[in-house]
Amino acid sequence: MPSDYNSARDELKAGFVAGKCSSLEFRRAQLAGIVKMLEDHVEEIATALAADMGRPKGEAEGEAWICIREAKEASANLKTWMAPEQKGVHVMFHPASAAVRRSPFGAVLIIGPYNYPLLLTIEPLIGAIAAGNATMLKPSELTPKVADFLERRLPAYVAREACQVVTGGVDVSKALLATKWDFIYFTGSPRVGQIVATAAAKFMTPTALELGGKAPVVVHESADLQEAARRIINTKAINAGQTCIAPDYVLVDEARHDALLSCLQSEMRAQFGDEPFASKDYGRMCSVTHFDRMVDLLHQSGGEQIRIGSSSPDRATKFMPLTLIDRVPLGSPLLSEEIFGPLLPIVSYSSLEDATRTIRSVDPTPLSLYVFTRVDEVAETLMASIQSGSVLINDCVMQHMNHSLPFGGIGSSGHGVCHGRWSFETFTFPRSVLWRHGKYDIDQTVPMPLRHVSAKADPALRPVLLKMFLLYGPYFTLPKARHLVFALLAALVVYFARH
Repeated sequence: MPSDYNSARDELKAGFVAGKCSSLEFRRAQLAGIVKMLEDHVEEIATALAADMGRPKGEAEGEAWICIREAKEASANLKTWMAPEQKGVHVMFHPASAAVRRSPFGAVLIIGPYNYPLLLTIEPLIGAIAAGNATMLKPSELTPKVADFLERRLPAYVAREACQVVTGGVDVSKALLATKWDFIYFTGSPRVGQIVATAAAKFMTPTALELGGKAPVVVHESADLQEAARRIINTKAINAGQTCIAPDYVLVDEARHDALLSCLQSEMRAQFGDEPFASKDYGRMCSVTHFDRMVDLLHQSGGEQIRIGSSSPDRATKFMPLTLIDRVPLGSPLLSEEIFGPLLPIVSYSSLEDATRTIRSVDPTPLSLYVFTRVDEVAETLMASIQSGSVLINDCVMQHMNHSLPFGGIGSSGHGVCHGRWSFETFTFPRSVLWRHGKYDIDQTVPMPLRHVSAKADPALRPVLLKMFLLYGPYFTLPKARHLVFALLAALVVYFARH
């Protein structure tokens, strides 16, 4: 392992400066390479995810299909995304044109997480490449099979100028963070996110931090409890709860508490059978360390533990059963920490105000907010009261699948967004371009110099005109083809003013 990655960064930056990553054709070719890599090796991806995470085949292949769709849509829309966004020009600066151009940062670093080691590593890479950056990609060391897959396969499909892959543990991450990058995109825990932010601050490097956080579920008295339970259990169990936006704890109206608890238990059995240990649709914890953390949380949880089947947590296989923890006290570590596993605390509330106070006391800026209700005003009240990265009404997690929406956090759950055009914009900065005519100016179209000082002009009139133009002067666009018309108009004004 090199002591630093300055040489690798310099290589990526040199290619970027030379314009190798900038053309529409190059960007589309790299996106097509990502699509082909994923399509060619879906089975290998599923095998790697099963080995690293115990992921069911459907879940594992789903990571690949989501990335394929994302890359194809980025390629199809890229010409539109790259086009300058025309803006109006103040009358004082005509003839001119104004536009916002999305410019890539340069040499960027992407550090991927372990919970979705393909999806949450390739997805930002698609945005970085679409934006025209040169990328250093660091997969998680906690999923070595997927990291090895990316290190071996990606260079065969994506040009070295666009992306290089580096693997390794914490020492590699530290060396990468000690290197000056033009932008850093990190997905992971808030604790490590603070380390990344501190390292980036040393170089004034902008970042996007996709961090974990709490994701409260509010079940209102008006909700369809059986359907709410079905959707909560389904999304909590995905990847054995190792999803940053998985339902983190449930707040249920106290009048419906017992009924919801019964529905949740029936759904656990309906989806995973009487013995979830044997279910092919239920995954495992990523590592023994993460398994042990779940055990510790259970020991400290308080409340009543409810699970289906005879199998207890099994360290040898890293099997952690989906467990409801009923009537969790507010001081429990299950509420103070991000769970990131298949443990689901249940808390009752007496009113929406009570539910709001609980959410704010647990985490005032959750990553996601889920509300099950048939009353629109209930959802609107909670959205107005709670800041969160995203909101989903009558379901959980599915907002991440809807790539027409941005995905990201706020406050302790991070900053920056991804998905589709949002990823493209995250990996670019808005560059203002004002393009003026080289000869003609507003001073040629008004009776006296307005912008420029003139010793011959009436000193009392200029401030009046200037105030009028600054306060009330309109903004409008004037395509370059019409600049000649403006110039002719200016010439006529000058002519008549002198005659």
